[in-house]
Amino acid sequence: MNIKGHARFICTVLLLALLLPALPVRAQGGDLRFSHLTPADGLPHDIVNCLLQDRTGYLWFGTQGGLSRYDGYTFTNFHHHRSDPDSLVNDTVNALYEDRRGSLWVGTVSGLDRYDAAAGRFVHYPAVYESVRAFAEDAAGNLWIGTAGSGIFRYDAVSGAFTQYLHDPADPASLPDDHVNALLFDPGGTLWIGTDYGGLAALDPRTGRFASYSDPPPGAPTLERVTALTLAPDGALWVGAGDYHQPELGGLARFDRARRAFTAFYEPLRNHHVTALLLEGQTLWIGAQDGLYRYDLTYSRLEAFRHDPLDPFSLSDDQVTALLFDRSGNLWIATKGGGVSQYPRPRLRFDLYTARPGDPNSLAAPTVGAVWKDRQGFVWIGLHDHGLDRLDRRTGQVTHFRHDPADPSSLAHDHVTALYEDRRGDLWIGTQVGLDRLDRCTDRFEHFTWEGGGAVKGILEDAGGALWIGTEEPGALLRFDPHAETFIQYRADPSHPNSLSHDFVWALYQDPGRTLWAGTHGGLDRLDWPCGTPLACEPSFTAFTTEGGLPDDSIVAMQGEREQLPAALEPVLFRIVQEALHNVARHAQARRVWVTLDLRAGLLLRVRDDGLGFDPAALPRRAQEGHLGLQQMRERVEALGGALTIRSAPGHGTEVEVRL
Repeated sequence: MNIKGHARFICTVLLLALLLPALPVRAQGGDLRFSHLTPADGLPHDIVNCLLQDRTGYLWFGTQGGLSRYDGYTFTNFHHHRSDPDSLVNDTVNALYEDRRGSLWVGTVSGLDRYDAAAGRFVHYPAVYESVRAFAEDAAGNLWIGTAGSGIFRYDAVSGAFTQYLHDPADPASLPDDHVNALLFDPGGTLWIGTDYGGLAALDPRTGRFASYSDPPPGAPTLERVTALTLAPDGALWVGAGDYHQPELGGLARFDRARRAFTAFYEPLRNHHVTALLLEGQTLWIGAQDGLYRYDLTYSRLEAFRHDPLDPFSLSDDQVTALLFDRSGNLWIATKGGGVSQYPRPRLRFDLYTARPGDPNSLAAPTVGAVWKDRQGFVWIGLHDHGLDRLDRRTGQVTHFRHDPADPSSLAHDHVTALYEDRRGDLWIGTQVGLDRLDRCTDRFEHFTWEGGGAVKGILEDAGGALWIGTEEPGALLRFDPHAETFIQYRADPSHPNSLSHDFVWALYQDPGRTLWAGTHGGLDRLDWPCGTPLACEPSFTAFTTEGGLPDDSIVAMQGEREQLPAALEPVLFRIVQEALHNVARHAQARRVWVTLDLRAGLLLRVRDDGLGFDPAALPRRAQEGHLGLQQMRERVEALGGALTIRSAPGHGTEVEVRL
């Protein structure tokens, strides 16, 4: 979990996704909804053996009843016709591959075809006369073809010649088995081969010799029938194995390419016939004879997705044959009897909030100058010349705050340009004429001005609790003490080289080292205290400008680089959030949950829900009854020198706060 030193991370969690599995395998994942393509939609057959997306974006499906091209709306199907020598050589398509030249290769049970798109015909290669199961392409552009009984063929695209590799019982350095299920080139150029009866094999491109590896890790079954291969993020091989009639030979194993040995066997998939492997970051998708699995490599968590006849959005069939991610990130699953299932990757959605005449629950104006989401979940919108709006996203209600000349406690000015919530929960509003603070209880505004005045452009609370305010017209950098309610101004002084570079200050940022940065109309300024103590001496400003490499001297926004939490904190915080969300899902009956992590001043973690709530005084009694979740959370935090606070009341939700 990468967290920026000053930033806040806020997410809304749907309750259906809250229950984290307590067991290694979750029987049916609940967060994936599949759509389906079947013969009723135009697919030529419900048994689909392979998938491919070509460089133009078309999806190709190899089926038991022909080859199909899908444009997202309609299917174009290709079949074998006895009277047409340019048609597909056989309707049963087992493998598809697009080479670097854009040629589409089709492996059928009767041999090898290449689709000539320009001529609309299939070119046959009778040299490959066996059922084709797998393709791979080497660095030189040679095509390698794995077959179901005739070994491996290498096709030289330049000369058009085929070279065949077969098992020779008299040669231990030959291909160990002629029945090939999978082919994969690693970055070093070694060809890895999954076979039916010879296990995992490798072809050394330098010597042309094969080596066989079928000795399993301790306690694992003999990995004789290797069906799927993919590279792990650390360079190892994930190896899928199994047989429909001998499930005891199935499973998932890791192979160390450097040591040339199997090093691990994944027990939850023992006795499962693995048919396909697909890696996505730290997630390994596994197709099997009994469903689809999602394996989280980081937390060693496995989820299963299977067909449910009562759920139209479940997997279309449990027998998975192939997997594919398209370029939009959608997952396609070929099945043996249910056509193709698709998991459409969730898209980012933007809700539009704007001004709608006659609708009091819309914005007062469409011109927005500032936005802030507070810790209670309200969204505050500062508008140009139309005041301040508060949006409750749960109800859709919008509350409007406007300047009223007859009310001294109303907003000071309707042109709002900056918003900020400090660590005490006070909301600060920057306007064209100064700084306001909102009393949340009374909805009354308190006004603060300084000598010379100015429009507020940015607000920031430093680690010591002081507010820094960037202004323009006439402009200055201000330090405001909220307790003493006093301002100190810092201005540009041409006669002082270490003064502020420009009086127009538009952006503010404090880095993890507590150094203050100001973005001005004259460059990027770094504020230092030569004496080491703030306010004990005059500050020194160091300006960075276009002369030093900045693309422009007007700095209007800043963002610090991300840095990782200490390794010891990550698992502790994860477990705390996990336990808190588990409690919400089981007891709170909440509609929403907010998870907030703030590292601007130490570490502040909050998990808040809008559920039933409870009486915190009952916690000791609940611990005696065996409900130890909150107690264990508190012990974890205190072991790190922090404090855990629980705030709740019946009917008012619950907040768990961790400070370190």
